[in-house]
Amino acid sequence: MKHQTILVAEDVEINRRLLQELLQRSGYKIIAVEDGLSALNRLEEDKFDLAIVDMQMPGMTGTDVVKQTKLGGGLNQNIPFIVLTANVTEEVEQLCNAAGVDAYLAKPVDMPSMLKLMHRLLSCIDEQPDTQKGVTNENQTNNEDNELLNINILDKLKTISERKNFIHQIIDSFQIDTDNLINTMRFSLREKKYSDFIDQAHAIKGSAANIGATKLIWIAHKINESSSQELEQRGEELLRDLSDIFSQTLSELKKYIIMEEDDQ
Repeated sequence: MKHQTILVAEDVEINRRLLQELLQRSGYKIIAVEDGLSALNRLEEDKFDLAIVDMQMPGMTGTDVVKQTKLGGGLNQNIPFIVLTANVTEEVEQLCNAAGVDAYLAKPVDMPSMLKLMHRLLSCIDEQPDTQKGVTNENQTNNEDNELLNINILDKLKTISERKNFIHQIIDSFQIDTDNLINTMRFSLREKKYSDFIDQAHAIKGSAANIGATKLIWIAHKINESSSQELEQRGEELLRDLSDIFSQTLSELKKYIIMEEDDQ
């Protein structure tokens, strides 16, 4: 396993950093890229044993990367692909099947399930692997009264890496990514680009789930479920709520870091 090289394509830095750290710790060599076009370019240039691609990336979706690689006849035409998606829907299943995706997992990713699935795919087991879904907490997306942070998730993140500043880096990435996405959402709303607005909330939902920002997941999910008409009427209010909850979440994360430093 230590000689196997995995391509990871994920546009949100916190998600990419977590996957890279987890998989490297499991013995894989990881090449990480930020978007679908970069993934396709690397797949055309270098040989990989497996690729993990996010479903929604700017410019080119994960399933488009899979489809073009498998039809291209290049170095990686026959490698297995795992697609990561925040929303496992019938449409997503159809897109994955049409592209020739080997398996998909729901985000936030359940790492034991992913590692088991990767082992099966890399071992070239003859039987078709079952499509597997990551463990998600539906209460996190449906309960308005959730606490701001799930401390258990943050505590688990600390065990991913032996680097002392790893959790600080993850929180910094989360803050930068979310700040940028909220600013972009303001532009999307102003220009009435409601589909982009929803996609940006979708990205926030994914990174919030990885860091345990439960109430941020809830408001992002609420935006995901809104129609264009609802966003035209209430988009500014929803974005204001999202921004307020994000600020509250950052305050709680700072308290968490201070407590961690006091414990050391």
